[in-house]
Amino acid sequence: MGHVPSKVRVSVIVATVTVALDWIFHKTLTNPMETFDYFTVKWLLAFFVVTVFVNWHNNMPSPITNNRLLLTFAAIFSFVMSLYYRWWEYFSNVPLSSRAPDILFLDRTNVILFAGTWFIGHALFFVIGVLVARKLIKD
Repeated sequence: MGHVPSKVRVSVIVATVTVALDWIFHKTLTNPMETFDYFTVKWLLAFFVVTVFVNWHNNMPSPITNNRLLLTFAAIFSFVMSLYYRWWEYFSNVPLSSRAPDILFLDRTNVILFAGTWFIGHALFFVIGVLVARKLIKD
């Protein structure tokens, strides 16, 4: 990927790591397993959020190196993932919060804990993707 601009490389790395970690989480700790469509949407959403992230205005600190902005963008990514879940439920005409698979060690009747675990998990996978990109790409 040497001829690809570093901002694009960062976006690809973060989106790929985010989805890889989420796939491992789903494969090992959730039931049922998510679909290919879900992981494709997640990769595209992560790529989009990171693209905005790395093209942050020049007069502001870079989110790629500023941890406060990193956490803000991770929360934005997780919120967008939550919107995807709600959008899917709405247009599929299924009950609210039924889209997310069960997490093996959590009771989904504790809505705050269940939704919070998903929110923090998605954000954490995004943060790890950015940290990996920081290590791999030095400009």
